[in-house]
Amino acid sequence: FPYTTLFRSAVKTVCEKLCSEFNLMINNPDASVVKRNILDAIILQLNVLAQKLKCEISDLSSTLLAAASDDKSLMIVHLGDGIIACSSRGEMKAVSLPDNGEYKNETFFTTSHDALSRMRLLKGSTSGISGIALMSDGTEDSFFDRNKNKFSDLLEEIKQKTVMRSEEHTSELQSR
Repeated sequence: FPYTTLFRSAVKTVCEKLCSEFNLMINNPDASVVKRNILDAIILQLNVLAQKLKCEISDLSSTLLAAASDDKSLMIVHLGDGIIACSSRGEMKAVSLPDNGEYKNETFFTTSHDALSRMRLLKGSTSGISGIALMSDGTEDSFFDRNKNKFSDLLEEIKQKTVMRSEEHTSELQSR
């Protein structure tokens, strides 16, 4: 089964939707409309993919972690497990925790009957935020201590190195 096709398709759909309609979504005060818009785009793409792969849409289920921003606003979309964190003043802080079922290995998916009500949409200012981390449940287990409600210092170090490389790459492109 071509899982990379599924993941690329889902990621591309969400990225295109958030980029092309960011201003409309960030300024819409009705979170249920924004969430429905995002979920409808995903389900439409999954239906096309299910027909192409000759499988059920439920075979293409996945969780969803996404973030988009412009110079002043940030929007976070989260459905299911995993964790989303923001870096502020050199410290990573959780902004959206995993949504598991009764047991840790249970979660909610884009194809779940209650996906819309389980999806979280957070909007806010980018002021003071220097980075965002979206982590699947496996990565979350490595970088987040649930008992202490604290991220590993290594995550902030990774963010710093990523920012430095990004700035180097930008400088290199600008000098051409």
